[in-house]
Amino acid sequence: MIEPRHIRPAIDALVKKMESNLEELERTLEPSWPKLVEPFEKIQDRWTVVWGMIDFLETVRDTAELRAAIEEVQVTSFAWSRRVRFDLRLDQSEPIHSAFKALQQLLDKRPEKRRKQSPDWKILSDARKRGVLNGVALKDGRREDFNKIEQRLQKLCRKFDENIMDATRKFEKLITDKKKIKRLFSYFFLFFSLSLKCIVYVFFKIYYAYILGSLIRFAWQQEWLPLNRAEEFLEKLRGASWDAAVQEVEDLKHLAKNEGAKEGDDLNNWDIDFWEARLLASKHDKLEIAPLNFLQFPDYSRVHFSLPKVMEGLFNLARTLFRIEIEAADGLAPVWNNDVRFYRVKDSTEIQLHTNIMIRFLDHLRKGRKLDKCGCWSKPCALLRWCKCKITHCYHGVQSNTSFAEQAGSYDVQRG
Repeated sequence: MIEPRHIRPAIDALVKKMESNLEELERTLEPSWPKLVEPFEKIQDRWTVVWGMIDFLETVRDTAELRAAIEEVQVTSFAWSRRVRFDLRLDQSEPIHSAFKALQQLLDKRPEKRRKQSPDWKILSDARKRGVLNGVALKDGRREDFNKIEQRLQKLCRKFDENIMDATRKFEKLITDKKKIKRLFSYFFLFFSLSLKCIVYVFFKIYYAYILGSLIRFAWQQEWLPLNRAEEFLEKLRGASWDAAVQEVEDLKHLAKNEGAKEGDDLNNWDIDFWEARLLASKHDKLEIAPLNFLQFPDYSRVHFSLPKVMEGLFNLARTLFRIEIEAADGLAPVWNNDVRFYRVKDSTEIQLHTNIMIRFLDHLRKGRKLDKCGCWSKPCALLRWCKCKITHCYHGVQSNTSFAEQAGSYDVQRG
């Protein structure tokens, strides 16, 4: 079981080992997959897995001791955050970036169709793009400015997340009189104005993009999609959905008028969600909405997507796509909460029938009033990324069946 006291010595050893491995890789670089990409991925994966475990622990067991331990290894031991410093060290390595470029040029000599459809070509392309977006091409002091901004951004993000969690845990207000929330929506603009406190974060992001050359290019390059293609897709989507959207708004107005709402003739943006829920309830007799529940509308999907059904569907899909069996093994490993489930993943192929290939935990519930992120499907430390691909979000995501780790499952699958 990982405890806060384990973090400092673990990160000390990890940083020393990773820096040594990276220096060795830079000394022995060759523009080939076994001598470049594979060792680089091993360094990257090891670093990501360890920090993934720490991040996940923080989301489900956030305590003052854990925060202090993470803060110690990220900030106080160095003028720079260890995490940010090594992330930038990886992406800003000029020898590695040049080797990626040389290897991609070798792959460019292959036939065009094969090149564009090849996972290895895209992995190299994404690696080079990631390096550029993280400042590998910056010169004349701009890289130093870039790194300082990145460090500051990470501190702001972390402090912002901690403030939200602390404020949510401490705030409590019980309302029993309906009249007290009659003018609730008039306070929405006050809530929106609070976002002005994030102006420093926004400023840094804009200057960040300025250093790299273009705000639009910076924003869209992160999504791996050319701006013109995105605009074409959005325009196509708008044209196809316009008539239906207009009709839906008219239906909402009609429903609001029938129920005597004064906003029936002129719906505002903050009215839409409420009347959409009312309209949905009117179309489905089995779905009901509490008349006084203005703050949180019912999640209708829960009627059809209970946890047992979702897990059964997820595991069946994993069996079909990846030929694996996921079986419950509760009680075989210690857990941090009684709600946590423990599973064993087995290979169901004829060659390796029922061979254990990994274990995993599932933590799907929030802990009391804590604003912790539920679930463990989003952290690399708990994902099936190697060979068998990962099954994370496979019930609503695009999947690939390549054996390349950087392209496995839904990992880095291009949208659009």
